[in-house]
Amino acid sequence: MKRILISSFLAAAAWAQDDIRGPVPGFLFDEHSKALRPIIGIPGASYLGGAIASEIESAAVAPSGRLALAVRDSKLGWMDLSAAELRFTELAAAGNVRIAWNPASSSAAVWHGDGRLELWSHFAEGARSVSLGHLDGVTVLALSAKGVAAAATSEGIYRLVEGESPERIAAISDVSALALDSTGNALYVSSRSGNSALELAGWQTSGAATLLANENAGIEAPAGIALSADERSVIVAGKSSLVVIDRATRAVQRTLALDFEPTRLEPVAGGRMWRLNSREQGQPLEVLSAGPEGKVFFVPVEE
Repeated sequence: MKRILISSFLAAAAWAQDDIRGPVPGFLFDEHSKALRPIIGIPGASYLGGAIASEIESAAVAPSGRLALAVRDSKLGWMDLSAAELRFTELAAAGNVRIAWNPASSSAAVWHGDGRLELWSHFAEGARSVSLGHLDGVTVLALSAKGVAAAATSEGIYRLVEGESPERIAAISDVSALALDSTGNALYVSSRSGNSALELAGWQTSGAATLLANENAGIEAPAGIALSADERSVIVAGKSSLVVIDRATRAVQRTLALDFEPTRLEPVAGGRMWRLNSREQGQPLEVLSAGPEGKVFFVPVEE
């Protein structure tokens, strides 16, 4: 077990809450500006504010919106986004990484390009990590509240637990996204192979996959999958639409046509909305609001 207590200040110094006018439901990593930025306002009347942390190579904000893991200057570190004085606490050397937080925002799985998988936790106490083993070619990652990770490679989906070797639980190819319910017992998968959405119930102990929906339900080139805020529905982001599926009956509840192609379905603002794309300079973010009448709206960017 590693214990890291080294800290360094961000180049972008402390951010002032007074500079933000309006409610801040959450933060996200903006790949274009390589910065962590706040979403300011309410769904349908919000914008992406200025950077609170710059020169960030990659980052993942916890579901609570209070913590973030990021890579800066080839170092993995964490930040308390609720602090008045923002500090980047270095944890380890890092390059190409994939990060997945657990639903409680208490721990995060980190995959490194050399195949190492780590579980980081106890951030308030200086942060500790344990090894989840080694797995090459991870493209997508998810983490349960119990610290069990699911990782997708070209060979399928693997279960990773401290002290055990990675175990392949499903031979599903071309996985674009993974999502867990709040209990961590059900794993949802979107796969471009077969244009499908699947469920692995009890994946932490077994690996039987069942089909939720495919191209017959309107799913095409899925880029992301997520559960609705009440967890009664599964949402799949496809090439030109969002398909909402009832978890219990597996019937399509509604389809939302899009005039753009989503590249993700990433929860932000504590699950009150989902990010649907990255952005190019001058282009807005596209976001899906939570709730039974979820709507897609754009978030202009403060350049």
